[in-house]
Amino acid sequence: MRGGGDFKYKTSASAVDVTSTAGWATLSTGVEGTLTGDVPFAEATTDRVTYGLAITRDEQTVPIAGGATAQSKIEGSATCW
Repeated sequence: MRGGGDFKYKTSASAVDVTSTAGWATLSTGVEGTLTGDVPFAEATTDRVTYGLAITRDEQTVPIAGGATAQSKIEGSATCW
């Protein structure tokens, strides 16, 4: 997200193909990743992800940071967030 980008999301009952964001909802534009390497998300462990981003509108910037642990995981399957 270097230089600002769109923050998008999609819900699904199954694994989501992330090679295209066509059909995804845009939550915000002008979003910067604040983690190492200017990325918004990073894997902390095999079942935990950290996030850090800043959303800027006009002259106001709102920082958002934290982490999430997988709710469930079946061995050999995709992690559910």
